[in-house]
Amino acid sequence: MTKILFVCHGNIRNIQRIVGGAPDRKISLLLDHSLRPGPEVADPWYTGDFDAA
Repeated sequence: MTKILFVCHGNIRNIQRIVGGAPDRKISLLLDHSLRPGPEVADPWYTGDFDAA
């Protein structure tokens, strides 16, 4: 099964709007699949902290 991983909830909302939802749970946050789960990856475009991202 193919998964589509995103780094923030905003991106998930946008793609769900485009494709009409996420049946089969193929859309998820990247950090849900890591050893360091968290809410989302901070966007370095806005924070300037590329090392943390």
